[in-house]
Order: sequence, then C-alpha cells, then structure tokens
Amino acid sequence: MHLQQGFRSGGFGSQSTYISLDSAVTNGDGFYRIEHDLTGVRCACAVDVFKDGYLAPAGKAVGGGDDATWDAEMRATTYIKWHVKNINPFDQWDEIIYFAKNGGGTDINGRDVGPDFEIEHITSNDGGNTPQEITWRVYKNELWTEYKDSVYTPAFDTTLVEIFY
Repeated sequence: MHLQQGFRSGGFGSQSTYISLDSAVTNGDGFYRIEHDLTGVRCACAVDVFKDGYLAPAGKAVGGGDDATWDAEMRATTYIKWHVKNINPFDQWDEIIYFAKNGGGTDINGRDVGPDFEIEHITSNDGGNTPQEITWRVYKNELWTEYKDSVYTPAFDTTLVEIFY
C-alpha cells in the first residue's frame, strides 16, 4: 500500500503528479494501516496498491485526519493459448472473431486461406482464478453465428482454448 501526495501540474482539469509519502505491507487478510501526519498538506492524497502479476485497482482519495477504509479486489494475470482452425470451410469469405471476457483474443479474417487455416497464439488478461466467458462469432454463407463457452483460468498459468469452426 502506498500513501501518495498529488500535485497539479497546471490549471483546472490538468493532470496530477504523485509522490510517495509512506507505505505499508498488508497482512494475510489484506488489512493495512498507514499512520502519517498530513497536517499542513494542502494537496490531494491517495492510497493505492501494487503487487507483481496483478492488475491494480484505481486508488482511493483520502483527506488529512480521516480514517479511510478501502476494499479493492486485485485481479491476477492469466494467459490463454488460442488454437483456432477452420475445419469446415464454406468459401473465401469465412471469418471469425473471438475474445475472452477479461481481455485477449483478436479478429481473424480467414479469407483466402481455405481448409488449412489454423492459428495459435497466447494472450494475457486480468481474469486469473475466475471463470471467463469465451465468445466467438463465425461468418459463413453470408450469416453470422455467435457461440459462447466458459473456461476457468488459473492465475499465472496458461489455459488452452480451442475453437474449431
């Protein structure tokens, strides 16, 4: 946890720059306590959190002399290995779009690739230790069809998602 002091770099609506005033380490349950004298501090202060491999939530503004309680979830990074293959080609206009709820995926245009179209790649997102909804949309014979599935993605691990369309 970091207690930061913010300074405006310009006029109204300008960006703030923050410097660290103090920090603390949370216990096993995520509780922390930072005691810092903010007497005379005339700038904005915020509390934020960092941990390697996790997406940090937005910080919380705090005022001098106020107790602040902040419940924030840190989401773990995970990886999806996509294996996508057109096993039933209709024509050169076949297309697929696929993605995971928490990020990752891509738009793949399967034009002019024929029956041998296949791709493998890895993406990362912040859905570790959660079930993620996987969506893919297939265009064949001038018709879009949408499919959905759910897959559990462990934190800091790679989950294989295969789509054969």
